[in-house]
Amino acid sequence: MWNDVPDEAESEDVTLYRPFVVHINAILLHFQLINRSAVLSHGTNIPHLHEPYETKITSKPDICLLAYGPGFAKAQKIPDKATYDHCAAPIEVKTEKGLKESKDRKQLAVYARECFVQQPNRRFVYGLLLTEKRVQVYQFDRGGVWYSKWYDIRIMASTFVEIILGIASSDETHLGLDTRIFWDGDRRYFEDPGAVNIRYTISHPDRPFRRRTIRGRGTTCWTVTDLSGKEYMLKFSWKSKDRVGEWDYLQRIKNANLKHVGIMESYRKIEQLSSIRPGVSVNHEDFTEREYYYTLQPFYGPPIEKFTSVLQLYRAFRDAISGVMELLRIGILHRDISLRNILLDRREGKDGGGWGILIDFDMAISLDRNESQVKTDFRTGTRAFQSYKVLHGLGVHDHLDELESCFYVFSWLVFTFRGPRVSVHPLPHYLEAWESGDMEATRNSKRAFLTDASA
Repeated sequence: MWNDVPDEAESEDVTLYRPFVVHINAILLHFQLINRSAVLSHGTNIPHLHEPYETKITSKPDICLLAYGPGFAKAQKIPDKATYDHCAAPIEVKTEKGLKESKDRKQLAVYARECFVQQPNRRFVYGLLLTEKRVQVYQFDRGGVWYSKWYDIRIMASTFVEIILGIASSDETHLGLDTRIFWDGDRRYFEDPGAVNIRYTISHPDRPFRRRTIRGRGTTCWTVTDLSGKEYMLKFSWKSKDRVGEWDYLQRIKNANLKHVGIMESYRKIEQLSSIRPGVSVNHEDFTEREYYYTLQPFYGPPIEKFTSVLQLYRAFRDAISGVMELLRIGILHRDISLRNILLDRREGKDGGGWGILIDFDMAISLDRNESQVKTDFRTGTRAFQSYKVLHGLGVHDHLDELESCFYVFSWLVFTFRGPRVSVHPLPHYLEAWESGDMEATRNSKRAFLTDASA
């Protein structure tokens, strides 16, 4: 079985990688998985998607198991070079003596994260950590990562074959793809056979909004169009099971007929995280149950950062503040005022609307009209726009924290744009600190921004 795989590998190079590629492809060929292929990628700088102000990043998995099909990328063939939009599973290969599990696990997570970014309809990603003697299977999902014990590939060769068949399954659902999003020819569509069987065309198939972390809500938003040409925003997310569903707030908002806050057309709960982690106890201390769902909402327009005039920016921002006030009147705190959650309202024939709309109620909470005891939580919301009090975890979250978040959104726009469509690169240093993973750096930067005129 293990021809050319050394018993005791001396180095991590092509002499170790190539035999595994040959064996994996032999398995795929035997089981006629013609749209799956293992390729050497250790020498290939595979590009990451990045924001305009970020440094271009690449990474190099040792082996990529590539795939094509309607759930993957537009091109229905194995690409000439490894790409993350075609990657079914990244494989990290190490020698037994060079194996450093914690470090290697983190490296595998880098590859898995980019699979999520470039495959926005991915629910989970498999990966392998492989040596000349053993293999370990990983599953990255919105709960983080869980992994198998080590399997001796020389004693348990048939298990290795089963593992390869698992991470190369011809069923895209079993590879972690949400097959409600799919390519058909040159277009990408959304269709949910379990709900109203209507096919929506995705307007910008390569440019959805997506979160770039593995663990958490994994929110992804697409602009879609129905057969009549009407546009909607389609949002997928994984909410904590113990949180009130966003759809509950959206229904309350619709019933109250608020002018500056987004509403919902429909929603559907799809699955729970535990359903893709069979055998894992939901009572484990490191496990947070999450619920996968989507909402279909009217398409209002682009984020406020796409403003085309200073007047439009001012009016949209005023409407967002009005939205905060309207929510407070019906007992709702938004708790995630951010750049992406304020939209420009560009609908034709809007009735009594304005220039700005506040959306996204993943983090919202209901208030007792007589007393608010909702403690601040720095884990809630978008770091760059959290109030100074929230960053310190002080007191209760109230409307003043919402207004302070609005102030930071406005400040961000002022200092990152010279005018409509003219952005500033790189980001000012104090704004970079607002997004820092170092909480103390963010706190210090905001304190200086509020109190030091020279900051």
